[in-house]
Amino acid sequence: MHSFKNDYREDLNHENSLGSVVLHHFMNILKISDSIIPEIVLTNQGKLAKNTLITMLNSLDKESKIYEFIQANYKLPISVVTHNEINLEPKFKYSLPLNLKKIESKLSNFQLSDSGLYIFKHSSGKFAIGSVINFQRRLRDHMSSINGHRIMQKLHSFTKNNGGLNELTWSPLIITPNFYKLFISLYPNYVFTKGEIQIFIALTQFMTRVLEQCYILYYKPELNGNKKRTYNILFSFTKWNPDLLLISSVYGQDEVTNKYNIYRAIDENNIIVASSTSMNGLATILEISLAGLKYHLGRESFVYAKALAFNVNILKLGEISKGNPKDHYRSKKLIRENLELKNISLYSLDLGYVYIFNLDKETIFIKKFTSPSIFKSINPNISANLDSKTIKSKSDNMATYINKELKYSSELGEFFLAKNPHYAINAKYPIIVVDIEI
Repeated sequence: MHSFKNDYREDLNHENSLGSVVLHHFMNILKISDSIIPEIVLTNQGKLAKNTLITMLNSLDKESKIYEFIQANYKLPISVVTHNEINLEPKFKYSLPLNLKKIESKLSNFQLSDSGLYIFKHSSGKFAIGSVINFQRRLRDHMSSINGHRIMQKLHSFTKNNGGLNELTWSPLIITPNFYKLFISLYPNYVFTKGEIQIFIALTQFMTRVLEQCYILYYKPELNGNKKRTYNILFSFTKWNPDLLLISSVYGQDEVTNKYNIYRAIDENNIIVASSTSMNGLATILEISLAGLKYHLGRESFVYAKALAFNVNILKLGEISKGNPKDHYRSKKLIRENLELKNISLYSLDLGYVYIFNLDKETIFIKKFTSPSIFKSINPNISANLDSKTIKSKSDNMATYINKELKYSSELGEFFLAKNPHYAINAKYPIIVVDIEI
């Protein structure tokens, strides 16, 4: 097992290591640029992110494509579009809602899939500053919030209450390299491990987050929050386990794109990073709730995938996008009605068993003694890639469906779960599964 603390100590003491060289260059290019007005300083969060990124880069195999790519491209330039010591007056102003194609046609050295720093400016003079790995994706998020499809922050509520979109303009401030996008364009068939994807996200994100923190502290934008307090920017990675370099991002690329895996997760660069034959399977792989996955399925929205440590878009193969979510997603559980089987009393079920019934509510599909064994039986492919602790966690979640009028989605289909009400849920005895196909 890798020692994370030892990695830090080793990485920080080798000035010529890839991590130290790259991070020294990143900090130096930000500090010496005359066009960047604010002083470049790192908060405690930024220092942790810097050290973590050094560890990430130093963990790469020197013979790997990613190591060679970063070594060859880490000096890619940044482009400062707007700079003004007194107030930020964007060089390029775009009215909202944005015509994304029109914007890209006007900027020869800039694409909306690039990363960097941006500004929203209201006609009143108030503004907000943000950073992003992909401008286009974040623009869509902001539009969804202003239109009430996502949670509103200060920028969105202020805009809605003060003239709407007609009073707001958007502009990039600084363009930074999107290393992840560039690597994919060069190696479109490369199969990433979880650790490799996270390295590219941390690498692409680092300069943008440092810039966002420094610009907010210097210009004190009123629509980012209360300007009388420090506004701390969070980084996605302030600790990291090198063992993630050995873990597949989900499966190999051939399996990810398998035509039978109709439920898919794509990243902000439209790369398929996970897939499954069922919604529950994909939710398990991504480590998100099934309710959350269903809410975002087929929508122009992103959800944070804990397993990958970044946001993904959820889609079903062959279905047309439904557009923006209609309502805010509420994670609070709704009241679940009790299950009523067809011509069968729950009290007639054998004690010590959990039953999985078909959708007809009378045909028993499986009957076993433990919930983990049930989970593995109806999710054979997913289970093969999970350790016992994760399977236990997933089976505990599955147990919340027992005796409830809720369909449980698995690789083998949808089912109702039932047990004799006199049987304790945590008792280690058989479970019965019912297929819910009608």
